[in-house]
Amino acid sequence: CFSAQTMAASGLSGPTPSTPSPGNIKAESDVLQRFRKTKGDADAKSRYLAVTVLTEVISEQRQQHGLNTSAPPTPTEYFGGCIVVLESVAKQKQVTDQHVSFLFLLTVVLPSVPGGILRKKSEECLRILASVLQAAQRLRNPLLLNRIDKYCIASVGICLNSVDHANGAWMRRPILSAYEILLKALPDSRPKVRKTAQQAVLNILCQRCKDRTPHKLFSKVCISVLSSCSVTDCTSTMQLLSFLNQALPVLKSGSDKKVIVKEIVRLTGLHHNDLARCALVTLNAYFSTSTTTHGKVR
Repeated sequence: CFSAQTMAASGLSGPTPSTPSPGNIKAESDVLQRFRKTKGDADAKSRYLAVTVLTEVISEQRQQHGLNTSAPPTPTEYFGGCIVVLESVAKQKQVTDQHVSFLFLLTVVLPSVPGGILRKKSEECLRILASVLQAAQRLRNPLLLNRIDKYCIASVGICLNSVDHANGAWMRRPILSAYEILLKALPDSRPKVRKTAQQAVLNILCQRCKDRTPHKLFSKVCISVLSSCSVTDCTSTMQLLSFLNQALPVLKSGSDKKVIVKEIVRLTGLHHNDLARCALVTLNAYFSTSTTTHGKVR
């Protein structure tokens, strides 16, 4: 539960510099319109209830500021509402299945939030998401934990892609801690969680940024996983190798590439057929691709 007062405290509601006048908010498409249906499975009903709660509080907040209440909520307003709910989860250190819908809706809303606002609020959002992830580790329901991890990781990736790289973002602890969350999930045994993290990391590596910190940290994780691989424990390594088919060509550090390639070559001699096949496929992808475009994790 949350109110217009708590949402106002988030700084993501009420009049903004872009609002034309106190009495008007331009009507734009509702990014959560497709979830305003009561029919469907339990997830659909839960998301409907979450959207309804967000809309009611946003409407109340607009009334307090004398703004148009007939226009659908903006992505920024939805963002503010989700953040308030998740911040309460972080403070109470207790996540339930009722919160999953808000985590899911956040992944839908974030891409539509104006870049300037998202950059301004990204570190706060990352801090809250990290706290939610930490609180979720106490859950004994693996299915619920999987969904929470997936949605949190997706939102972390979107926030990290919005940071202003020109202002030394990768020197700040909240940014680094959030990136470490993604890197840790790269070889995760859960396919949906792993692919979500891999896509987020690939998006970051493909950005045109002079700061090579993301590349160096990624290389460090890869080298650690590859060098510790053995015949009896190679599942996580094979999962990482599959991702390296796309990630290795975009790495900017030539010296790190050489070390990673050397480790992959070593894997071909461990007398494990599946591991050797994965290693050879990755090597072939690297040597046959000098450049790559921003794409989807397969």
